[in-house]
Amino acid sequence: MKFCLNCGKFLNIENTVCSVCENINLNSINNEEIEKLNTKKGDYIIAKLVLKKGGTEGREFPIYSDIANIGRWDPYLDSHPEVDLSDEDIDAKVSRKHARIIKKDDGFYIEDFSSRNGTFLNREFRLVKDNHYQIKDQDEVIIGNIFFKFQIVK
Repeated sequence: MKFCLNCGKFLNIENTVCSVCENINLNSINNEEIEKLNTKKGDYIIAKLVLKKGGTEGREFPIYSDIANIGRWDPYLDSHPEVDLSDEDIDAKVSRKHARIIKKDDGFYIEDFSSRNGTFLNREFRLVKDNHYQIKDQDEVIIGNIFFKFQIVK
């Protein structure tokens, strides 16, 4: 199976257009590990991004599901990512579909969606599109020009 790169909904192998958000998924990921992930919002927080610089310092963005898209509201699709940075990103440095955090059995991963201004992990390097990078508790994540601390909620 594969899933929508925008909203995380599972798609049939033949489908390239998501029935929920109508996103065109030409490069959808076909990965057995991701198939079993929970894309529905759960009842409890599993992780969070805490804003450190570039916006409202201390603001928390909770993550409730195994796949959390990060970006800004898309007015054309009326699509809101799970981590919606629209209010914090007044300079529009964050792409509408910027990145996502994925929870797997062996930990959390972050992936960039070919964003214009990039995603950085621990100020070491810019993430390469469509690659998963393991992210650990207290890692620094930079999305556009907004700095976060990633925290796993236990």
